Amino acid sequence: MKKILALLLVLACLAGSALAADISQIRGFDKDLEYQYLILGSYPYEEDGTVAPLTWRVLNREGDQATLITEYLIDNHQMILVDNYNDAKNHKFSYKNLQSFEETDLYAWVNSEMEATILQDQDFSAAIVLHNGDKFWIMDYADLMNTDYGFPHTKSGNTVEQEGEVAVKAAKYRKAYGTPYAKAKVLYEDWSNKKGNKLFQFAQYGNSSPYWCSKMRLGYYMAGIVGGNGHLSWSGMGDVQKGVRPAVIVDLSQMTVTGGDGSLENPWIMAPAEGTAW
Repeated sequence: MKKILALLLVLACLAGSALAADISQIRGFDKDLEYQYLILGSYPYEEDGTVAPLTWRVLNREGDQATLITEYLIDNHQMILVDNYNDAKNHKFSYKNLQSFEETDLYAWVNSEMEATILQDQDFSAAIVLHNGDKFWIMDYADLMNTDYGFPHTKSGNTVEQEGEVAVKAAKYRKAYGTPYAKAKVLYEDWSNKKGNKLFQFAQYGNSSPYWCSKMRLGYYMAGIVGGNGHLSWSGMGDVQKGVRPAVIVDLSQMTVTGGDGSLENPWIMAPAEGTAW
């Protein structure tokens, strides 16, 4: 995979040198132009686990610091590991003393296995600005209602699901779709209900999928999610059908652009800035 990333950088330099971009061109959300995208790190992408460069959406930029979120749901994981089907289905868990997201299995996994996987082929740790001490993090309700990121300051989705709701167009920016890897992953192979043991896809919303937030509903065994239409809701912590969409803050002064144009089809390709090592 390192050879693939290196080849991408070389090809970008050769084919796009005339269009070489400057770091100053990278921006966050714009209501008219919407988002830009860039590539950093890698993660399993295909159904069989084949790794591919990881595409990030640039939500916001303040000075040299850019807040990013993966464009796609890159994996599927429970908030709390519950391997019994009936318990997971009926939300029968024994974690009443859980006080914060930092105590969950998802938090531990994001900051260990997921982190190591993202950085294994391109370790850009030196360019990461820690968020509450963590390199990668899961957004909470406040983040997902931050208008600076392009998200609406409401929990509503972009369609009406229940009487009394109001559709909010900008909620479409919270919607997300799983990668082939995330959609194919089965958490517990021994469960007879394999279909209900995978990332859920909402056919009515174009096969978008729900994903976890770090918002906790203490005492109810529930955690926040983004639904298929971009609304903010809740789900049982043992749910096996929710995706994972990490965020990261990077220091752009530690990077240079070697190719791409910032579009989703041709994201900026990032490399260490001259004189930096990562």
